[in-house]
This record gives sequence, structure tokens and C-alpha cells, in this order.
Amino acid sequence: MQGVVLPSARTWEVLEPVIQHATAHRYDSQQMGLLTHVACIVLFTDDVASDISRVGQLVEQNRFSIEGVRTLMKALGVCRCDEALVLLRQFVETEVLAQHLGDMWIDAIYQVDSEDSRNLLLAFVDPSLPPVPMELIRQYDGGLVAKLVEMVTRHADVQARLFALAHTDLPRAQGVLLGKVLAKMGTMDAILHALDLLRDDDASGASYELHKRIEDAFIEHRLLPGSSNTYTLIPRTSEALRESLLDMSQNDPMRKKSAYALLSRIELWRMEHGRPVGEKRSPVLSDGVVWPPEPPPDYASVEADNVF
Repeated sequence: MQGVVLPSARTWEVLEPVIQHATAHRYDSQQMGLLTHVACIVLFTDDVASDISRVGQLVEQNRFSIEGVRTLMKALGVCRCDEALVLLRQFVETEVLAQHLGDMWIDAIYQVDSEDSRNLLLAFVDPSLPPVPMELIRQYDGGLVAKLVEMVTRHADVQARLFALAHTDLPRAQGVLLGKVLAKMGTMDAILHALDLLRDDDASGASYELHKRIEDAFIEHRLLPGSSNTYTLIPRTSEALRESLLDMSQNDPMRKKSAYALLSRIELWRMEHGRPVGEKRSPVLSDGVVWPPEPPPDYASVEADNVF
């Protein structure tokens, strides 16, 4: 607890009798809890790679309960060594375990904070990396999204990788997840890159989170003085977004309908909440640009909610 590195050989000499005692009573939850504590202790020795391997043998023998695995995962993350990643991946090789670990597994991988651990988390949005079980985030992906955004703030190269991925042909599940990450980043640069995740077909990376971030770019939810949950909706301008959407609606065959739907929604917001002072009705004033733009062929609805 004070950061002391234990001597591996001496530590195992002391703890081996405890392990033998606990494994002889494997149906006694109290004894198996003791085994979990032992496994966590030996992750902080002067021969951590070898000791993690020995703990892995106990895992293969199904010596730990689900709660014990969760406790062990926390310790693996805090020990911050790449050898821990092997065991962490071993935990989620079965679908049942992956469904029960979720955010705790994400947190442990993030804690390791090495290039390999970052690639493990990026694999959720990057199909070029070895795949990870999507069952880990099947029910809730908020923890993963938050950790990926934290990685952006700590490692400049991660942002560049995410922006580059937005311009590739991602599978729908990974596109949606990447869109949520870019939306949570919240910068205008991130939202402009996220527009490339939109598609007019079923491969779109659109999500509720991305839609709300785009809405926030055009409508401010301003708290009323003295209130904690009552807002006034105030229009605000975002010409960079409107210009990009207009260009997409005219020149991007894969996103014309989605871009047109969003432009239509923005105009509806302007009708409902007014137009910011100084904002021109058309984002581009040049020859050959028609406003409002003509709807794309076979366009059936101006509801942006259909995009998301």
C-alpha cells in the first residue's frame, strides 16, 4: 500500500501455504476471498512477469469467483505492466465473463497506460487492430467513451488517430462508437470530423450523442438565474458546421440526404428559436449556390431525427 516492491521468491514462500489452504476449501467463499487477496499481493514483486503467469494458472483452474476476478482486475491495472494485459485479455475470452466485467475491465486496461493498453481500447473503434469482445460494452459503452476521451487529453497522437478513423469506411457499430467519442470531446474540430461518419445507408455512424452535440452548436441551453434545471433556449451560430453540411448536401454522394436533413433541422430550430444576430440565412454567398438547397433525388423527409 506504500509502494514497496516485494521480493518475489520470499513472498511466494510465505504465501504458498495460504494458497494451498484456500484451494483445499474452494467452496468456502471466505477462503477463496483470501486467495484473491494473495493473488493481488504477488502482482507487486520484483519479478512481476513471472508472478502474473503463476496467477494466470490459478485463473485457468477457475479458482476465483466473479467478484474475485473484479478485485484482481483492479490490482492488474494498478500494477501498470504490459504483462498484466495478457491476463486481462484472458478474463474476457468467454462471453459470460465479458458480460459481467464491462467498465471494470475498461478501467483496468486504461490504468496500465502503455501503448499496448491504448491499442486495446482503440480496438473498439479501429478495425485494423486485433478485435476485442463487444460484449464488454454491449449494455453500456459510456465508460469506454469517457476513457477514450481521457486518452485524447493525455496523448496527442490518440486524437490524430481518431480523426483519421472518421474518414475511413468503418463498420456501423464502430462508427457509432467513434461518433460518441468525438461528440463527447465537444470541440468544433471533432464535430466536423464526425460529420464524415454520417451515411445515407444503414452504415451510418450517427448516434443520439452526436445529434445532441450538433444541436448544442446551434442552440444554447442557458440556465435561468436562480434555477438548477430550467433553461432558456438561445440561438447561436456555427458557420463552419453549416458550410460543411451545405458542401456535403451538394457534393457528397454518400451523405447528401443526411446533410440536407440536418440543414433542414437547423432551419427549423431557427424558426422556433430565432436567428443569432449577424447570421446570414445562407452560410455561403457565392455564384451558383442556391438557398435553400434543392433536396437530393429520392429524398422523402426533412426530419433530421431520421438521420439519427
